[in-house]
Amino acid sequence: MHRNQTFWSFEPVFREVARLGRVAWRRRWPFVAAAVLPILATVIYVATAPDRYAGTARVIIGKDAATLELGPGFAPKSNELENQLEMIKSREVIANAVAAGRRLYPQEPPDSAEIKAALKVKALSSTDIIEIKTEARSGERAAALANLVADAYIEAHLRDRRKSASKAKEFIEGQLALYERRLRASERELEDYKRTAGVASLAAETTELIEAEADFNQALEKARVDFAVAESKQAYYEHELRETQKKLLVEATNVSSPVARQLQEKLITLEYRYANLILKGYSLSHPELSALDGEIDLTKQKLAEAVVGAANEEPKLNLFTKIENLALELDVARAEVAALSTRKRELAGTVAAGEARLAALPEKELELARLVREKEANESIYMMLLEKREEARIAVASEVGTARVFSREVPPTKPFAPRRKQSLFLGILAGLLFGVAAVASVEYFDRTVKSPAAAQQVTGAPVLGVIPVFGRRRGKEYYRARAGGKQGHTALLAAGVVLDAPKSPTAEAFRQLYAHLAHLFVTNGIEKNVAVGLTSARAQEGKSTVASNVAVCFAQLGTPTVLVDADVERSTLGDVYGVAGRPGLADFLRGEATWEGIIVPTDIENLAIVSVGTDPSTPPALLASPKLGSLVERAKQEFGLVLVDVPPVFPVADVALVAGVIKMFLLVVRAGVVSPQELDRAVHTIKQVGGEVLGVVLNAAEPSETYGYGYYHYRQYYKREGAEVHRQS
Repeated sequence: MHRNQTFWSFEPVFREVARLGRVAWRRRWPFVAAAVLPILATVIYVATAPDRYAGTARVIIGKDAATLELGPGFAPKSNELENQLEMIKSREVIANAVAAGRRLYPQEPPDSAEIKAALKVKALSSTDIIEIKTEARSGERAAALANLVADAYIEAHLRDRRKSASKAKEFIEGQLALYERRLRASERELEDYKRTAGVASLAAETTELIEAEADFNQALEKARVDFAVAESKQAYYEHELRETQKKLLVEATNVSSPVARQLQEKLITLEYRYANLILKGYSLSHPELSALDGEIDLTKQKLAEAVVGAANEEPKLNLFTKIENLALELDVARAEVAALSTRKRELAGTVAAGEARLAALPEKELELARLVREKEANESIYMMLLEKREEARIAVASEVGTARVFSREVPPTKPFAPRRKQSLFLGILAGLLFGVAAVASVEYFDRTVKSPAAAQQVTGAPVLGVIPVFGRRRGKEYYRARAGGKQGHTALLAAGVVLDAPKSPTAEAFRQLYAHLAHLFVTNGIEKNVAVGLTSARAQEGKSTVASNVAVCFAQLGTPTVLVDADVERSTLGDVYGVAGRPGLADFLRGEATWEGIIVPTDIENLAIVSVGTDPSTPPALLASPKLGSLVERAKQEFGLVLVDVPPVFPVADVALVAGVIKMFLLVVRAGVVSPQELDRAVHTIKQVGGEVLGVVLNAAEPSETYGYGYYHYRQYYKREGAEVHRQS
């Protein structure tokens, strides 16, 4: 009992799956056409796509001990990593990698386009490590590209760190060359003057005064050099600050949240004010700067809260930390410039006082003192610049980068793409989905007649029977047909389903058709001696199968019935009943056979058959014969019902010849085959030649539309019973 309940609980699912299977089979060609394209494309891709290898190098970004962590709103480490990511993808790093590649791989040097296309950079979560990934057609190439970019980045990072110190070194070297020329010139001028003026030396007091003046001049020039270096640093920081502020304006447009955008704009305004005040010389302890600093921190906190939870959104504010650091460096440089400016003024006054004392000396001694002082001053300044240059060189050399290579790539042995198995699986899956979509689309846009309501609406005639889908389209499945002419005939044909499968839903559908047709005869007062033609709009709609089974139903229930095969072009009833090749309709119409010679009783009581006959040549001429009327009249006199299998309405006009003799027709419509327009033309053609459509038989309809939930169980029950009977036989 429990098992039966379980089966019935799944019965609607099985029935729906069976229906979908029939739809898929009916639409198999659109399914195949749609499914083959992605599958074929995937196979071609898998077969022709070259292997792709991935090379990965990693660099680690160390923390700068001098970096000040300002503002609680954003983590400087995250901002620094983002800045370094942009540096790795910069034009400078790629150009350096290309230059290094030309030196290391002269036979196959990389170019910038190849590196840009192959490069992917990302920061590993919760670490200070940046992953540099490249792709190429060989493992050696992928590893080489990754290592080239990593090395070029380390060089660029170090060069960026040394940029400020290098500026000072360049300035000092320029001054050193200038004072070297001045020293040589002053030495030559002093020697020339001694020779021409005849003065060899100065007095001790004058010498002491000149030495003191030389010391002050050296100190003054040193202050001037330091002042120029400080000004150079200040100009550098001012330029970097302006460029960073411009980038910040560009990045501000990427914040999508309205609240975050307002806070972003406010924060930018505050940062501008803060930077401008520093440029004006305000110290960090100034009350206005302190107030601005507090407001900036509060705005950062609000902005951080505003962007929490935004999907895939991260405000690009990593430049704020750089602005703050540059502002601090600029403040230090400005303070240094101010201090050196004061020192320079004081030393200039001292030097001026010494020159006034020297001016009181005699003319020759004064000129000699001037030349000696100039020579010693140039020598002192030159020696001081030499020391400064060494200090600058040491400063540049001692400036080390915070980035280093964490791991270098070795050539991978296995490609990461294409993933052939995965691609094939996805291609097959895509093909199936495309096929299902094609079937659904064709089914949705299919406007053929598929339901009893549609058939009745188009034809205007009642639907007397609905025959469900049963067996294969050609009808050769499951059931034996019985033929009187050939004992033991074993063709498995649906044309004999009423006889061979009496308990099947299809047989029940034919019996319902019989009941409706018999009731129609009674209603119209034509219970006896009735001739009815069975036709269809086109071939292969199942009219012969319907004619055969309806004839069996009438015969089994006591009505003498004769089945006439008048479809001279596509005869099938002769094969079903085993009378093919015997004299029949064609022979009678040609005058070569008599009525008694063509009528063949079957082993079914009350059922006889007239086959199409032998050599049904020139079919239109045969059906136009006046003997057709006499044959039908003779059949009506001897039998209560005459069923004539008439040719289809299209594409030939045979039905017009038959309609002169047979006035009443059953129109067989195969579901999903005929369009409403074609069916309407068929009905119009029959009426135009004087025929009458008694009703419509919808063939091969979906069982769910006709029999509901019980059909599946009914059919399964019959199949089990039929299999048992077959084993016993």
